[in-house]
Amino acid sequence: MTANQRKLDQNDIPGFEIYGQAKYKSVKVDIDISENPLSDLSRDRLPNVKEQHLLLKVLEEGQANLYTYSKGTFTRYFL
Repeated sequence: MTANQRKLDQNDIPGFEIYGQAKYKSVKVDIDISENPLSDLSRDRLPNVKEQHLLLKVLEEGQANLYTYSKGTFTRYFL
């Protein structure tokens, strides 16, 4: 990296848009990090919730906004 370049992460930016293709918003959310496959589920009845700062993809904007977060096969949706 040169002197006039800077590495940014999701804490440094409010979001970004690839015009006409995708839009992302940087937010702090409570996310359920429990496993998806039935074979990997624990016997604990409570969700495994953790606060994280993520870049959420904007799926729909309007009266109610719909966002998604995906990493590999792990996907969660947010309103």
